[in-house]
Amino acid sequence: MALTLSDSGGGGDFELVSEGTHIARCVRIIDLGMQPGGKEFPEPKKTVMFTFEIAAEMRIVNGEERPTLISRRFTASLHEKATLRKFLETWRGRKFTKEELLGFELRKVLGQPCMLTVVHSEDKKFANIQAAAAMPRGSIAPPQMEASIYYEIEQGRDATYHLL
Repeated sequence: MALTLSDSGGGGDFELVSEGTHIARCVRIIDLGMQPGGKEFPEPKKTVMFTFEIAAEMRIVNGEERPTLISRRFTASLHEKATLRKFLETWRGRKFTKEELLGFELRKVLGQPCMLTVVHSEDKKFANIQAAAAMPRGSIAPPQMEASIYYEIEQGRDATYHLL
């Protein structure tokens, strides 16, 4: 089948996640493999994507009401200066132990709730996850609605790959 593209004249008709703080839950962790670097650090880097559901903002998807999903990509690193490490530490509400830094399985945060801070780009075209924080003590997150998906690139094109 040929891949035929055209300019549809816009970026789509979709609602952005509202700015502010949201109770969210991690529903997908996807290994994106090696991705090209940017101007400052051009070498390719192993990248991972986290997707969160926000049950308080429901959307109609294929005729069915579903929670809004929002994602963020990270370089897959727990180096002391790595954005992913800082993100996970604020989400978990504590620093990594030396033992955890020897081998932390990202799967541990799949299904876990958090408080997400969402900000809009200056042009108001994108909603971006700025930070995650631990849930306040005594607070309860809504139950998870979307199925959890965890995918590592080494799995190849298996059943999980075809869910993506």
